[in-house]
Amino acid sequence: MSKYLHHITLSTGHTRRSPRSEVSGETLARVGPWLAALVESGKPLPVSGMAGYSALASVHDGALIVTVSGPPLAEGPMAGKEPPLVSIGVAKRSRHGAALWPLLTGPVMPPAKPGLQRPSEPWCAVAIWPTIALHPDATAWLADLERCIAWAWLERSP
Repeated sequence: MSKYLHHITLSTGHTRRSPRSEVSGETLARVGPWLAALVESGKPLPVSGMAGYSALASVHDGALIVTVSGPPLAEGPMAGKEPPLVSIGVAKRSRHGAALWPLLTGPVMPPAKPGLQRPSEPWCAVAIWPTIALHPDATAWLADLERCIAWAWLERSP
């Protein structure tokens, strides 16, 4: 198991090494079962401790994609809908990354920085949706959640 993962923000290209030590065993013990339930359910589930926020997960060729959404909007064209804030992709091995990278940087996703190259695995890549502007306070905790989800996925028992 790697001692770090590459954590990359697709819109800016900002990449940092995230050591495993940034996420406690206690945190993984909480996030791991939640993530397993999220994948198994195939429907949005609440993000623990974050009132009104939810997440939806899917697995593609062994890689994980989780989209975190904000609370339903009260008014406007998206009234009653939960706006997506970020989509998080996690690739443990190169075969996972090869399948996942085009999904995260494709035409239906928020634009990635031009010329951005896929990092070596393992990695966690984050697409930031424009609707994050509707919930700016979420940016204070999302990066931590992204790392916790990534490490929980990387350390799970297949």
